[in-house]
Amino acid sequence: MRDKKEEQEEEASKPSVSATPTEESNCEYYDWNYRELRELGYREALKKVQSEEKPKTLPCKSFSYLLHSQNSTFVPEWNMVCDRLVMKATVQTAVSFGKFGGAFTFGIIADKYGRKTTFIIASMIYMISGPIIAWTRIYTIMLACRVGLGVAAIGVYQAAYSLLVEMCPPHLRSTLGVMFNQSYALGMVIISVIAYFVRPWRKLQLIICAPTYLLIYHMLVMPESPRWAYYSGRPLYAWSIVKSVMPPEKKKLLAEGRVSNIAPIKEKESFAAKFARFSEKTKAQLKYMKYGEVRTRLFLCWAIWCFTSMSYYALSITSGHLKIDSYLYTGLSGLVEGISYIIVVPLLKFLGRRGTGTFLLAGAGVAFVTLLFLPDDMRNTKMLFALLGRLCISSVFVAVIIHASELFPTVMRNTAIGTSSAWSHVGSTIAPYLVDYFVIYGWWVPNVMCGGTAFFSALLCQFLPETKDLVLYNTMEEFIEKCDSNPEERISLYHCFLLRMFKKRNPPATPQTS
Repeated sequence: MRDKKEEQEEEASKPSVSATPTEESNCEYYDWNYRELRELGYREALKKVQSEEKPKTLPCKSFSYLLHSQNSTFVPEWNMVCDRLVMKATVQTAVSFGKFGGAFTFGIIADKYGRKTTFIIASMIYMISGPIIAWTRIYTIMLACRVGLGVAAIGVYQAAYSLLVEMCPPHLRSTLGVMFNQSYALGMVIISVIAYFVRPWRKLQLIICAPTYLLIYHMLVMPESPRWAYYSGRPLYAWSIVKSVMPPEKKKLLAEGRVSNIAPIKEKESFAAKFARFSEKTKAQLKYMKYGEVRTRLFLCWAIWCFTSMSYYALSITSGHLKIDSYLYTGLSGLVEGISYIIVVPLLKFLGRRGTGTFLLAGAGVAFVTLLFLPDDMRNTKMLFALLGRLCISSVFVAVIIHASELFPTVMRNTAIGTSSAWSHVGSTIAPYLVDYFVIYGWWVPNVMCGGTAFFSALLCQFLPETKDLVLYNTMEEFIEKCDSNPEERISLYHCFLLRMFKKRNPPATPQTS
């Protein structure tokens, strides 16, 4: 407890924030002669500071924190406030940066050395980085390990998902894919419950790292993808993997001679040959950019994915600024996340790709804007609209991925989705700075930015053609031909819902014949 003199001294030392004169600054203090003020006594000192011209201000060198629970956050340890507030945002961004780099790195490793090898490497990074974060007292080491967590997260996810898709029957891929993604939502619910009972952040970090050591079992028993083994020139190894998961009765019916029936494998390419082939493919992809329709579709997808990701991650970490219960909000966000993967299916069926994207992005924008006008005492209502925005923005991810995959021909579909995914990581990198740093310019800044970009993205969706009932394009020639022959398959302002409604209400006048 501070004594009365300390409180009086603090009252005299705090300048007001220039933007809001009635609000006191917590980041700087007046350069009074505080020894002289103490000797004067409170009344005389108060007269002095009120009557005399204010001295210059100095930045605070130490801080005191009002925490609901001791050691519940890492902010006090490194004083991540005021001019060091960017350090807090960087901690959040480090994971996104790791995911961005890991997506490229582990994509190459998975194709070169196999899905299981990728899974093992990523799992080991997980098991090392997590505990170090809980133990280290050095900010740069914690930051590096946060990057490691991002790298490991995307590596484990990509490798496990590839194994799932390549080893399960085609009729089960959709079901298992949805179940696989539901694990993320379940994890959010579990971590909110654990965090409610375990408040010290270092202990919490160790507890949530403990399940990563269960991956050791997966590393030991998980088979390699036989599809990858076969197409990487190892048919015998691929066949041994297939036989290892066969029922005993089927093993007896199959002989080793089966291997000879496997189609011949191409000889392994040299590095120079691979580089030459990569250069040719890159030139081909760049050549496609000469078409205006392709460029416009790409730019629209990049913008929509970037803004959607920025809004998604901003809603994930904004509970503190909304002054709502962080534990309850995180748990309910997990439930909403799981629901979002389900409700988007009927929306895509009835509203189509363009309509679903527009509807959900507009819904997220409404939620962001509504939060601007709700007072702090309406916490339950604020949480409701924050969760509504989370529901909409989570569902949008599913819709835009499907839409983007249908907007481009087969020859550049992967390029379009890959580059759009890269831009989504840019959005997730911006979000922490938007929430934790730019909020110093006003509590409303994150909501205005995210709400504005959500509405803007909804408008961009309206320019895109509807692809629900279209046959996928295969070649660039087919793509250009269909776009030229059918205006409905081209990027156009006339796809906009509002413009269509206006045209219906104001049809063009027909010339009268005499």
